[in-house]
Amino acid sequence: MPGLLDGLNVVDLGQGHSAPYCAKLFADAGANVIHVEPPTGDASRSEGPFAPRDQGHEFSASFAFLNSGKSSVTLDMTTAAGAALLWELIDRADILVENSAPGTLEKLGFGMDTLLRRRPGLVRISITGFGQTGPYHDFPATEMTLQAAAGLMDGNGVLGREPLRYPMNMAHHWAGANAAYAGLVAYWHSMLTGEGQLVDVSVQESLANTWYMVYADYQYTGALQARGQRDLLPAADGQVMIRWQTSVPWEQFAIALDALELVTEPDLQPPGSMTVNAGKLFNVMAEHTASRPRREWMDIAIENEIPAGMVQSLDDIAACEQHAARGFWDTVATPWESEAVFPGVYYVVNGEARSAVHRRVPRLGEHNQEILGGLLGRSPGQLNALRAEGVI
Repeated sequence: MPGLLDGLNVVDLGQGHSAPYCAKLFADAGANVIHVEPPTGDASRSEGPFAPRDQGHEFSASFAFLNSGKSSVTLDMTTAAGAALLWELIDRADILVENSAPGTLEKLGFGMDTLLRRRPGLVRISITGFGQTGPYHDFPATEMTLQAAAGLMDGNGVLGREPLRYPMNMAHHWAGANAAYAGLVAYWHSMLTGEGQLVDVSVQESLANTWYMVYADYQYTGALQARGQRDLLPAADGQVMIRWQTSVPWEQFAIALDALELVTEPDLQPPGSMTVNAGKLFNVMAEHTASRPRREWMDIAIENEIPAGMVQSLDDIAACEQHAARGFWDTVATPWESEAVFPGVYYVVNGEARSAVHRRVPRLGEHNQEILGGLLGRSPGQLNALRAEGVI
């Protein structure tokens, strides 16, 4: 069955996480994505961890997740021959995705004005730490510095201690997701008008937009987000989150928790227990929740229509019945193992099940012959010469 973006042609110049994740979302929806790597490979190939049989350390877990379903070609775009090959790929592209430092493509002759003269309807998605303009645009950025600059870390951590970063590459993945949305908006405009667009995505701004409630609350109240909120309650086998909402009578909430003192003691009743007495309420609830396992609390909460969630480990997530019921996990073919299981696309269209084993992880330059040779017409002799010169 064709994907939703079947027929969309994307050239992915991205390295690392943000641009490759953006292009991955296109590939997940059926777009034809060519991942252009330097002859030494995308840096994320070698960042680990690696499968036991990947002795060459060519397919890290993050690279496999971000780039399955794409084609891989290698070329050195800083050389004249490599630039010529890239131009021919761009001639056939609807969208170009990249996350190089501001001005990099311009220095190499691929500035937006030049791109549009040759490919008037092209959409270029450019993801950088702080955007193409502004006093910070040339600042080097990492995941941690971007989380700090966007204000996320200020609200994360333990009250009275230093702020903490959120795990993994959350900032870059959010930026990649937002860039995919913005890129499709620009592509729609291009389809209607024939006018190409430069989509300038700042990771800092993407974080601010995604974390909108913190900023919105501050604008209304002037209050800073409190660090170290006490939300997680102990269970017999881990932790749970249980929240009261006004649609549930307070007495029903107390009975569900087997905590009748929530009704009999005035300072444990709302609204005071939600504000000035929140610490005391937490301690009383914790005494009761520690007596039962997480799953029992989930069943009790569901029965009483109380919002709740159990803290799940990665083992729990892998065995999660909800994910299994919705066919969330995606089985991906790899060159070193028969298959690997990764998180799949996070939407279902028209109730249809998501496909399994429909993607594979490309070897470095695996599609050079197919694309540079077959699509662009380079002969085996020409490809060998380019390889000997270090161009591909």
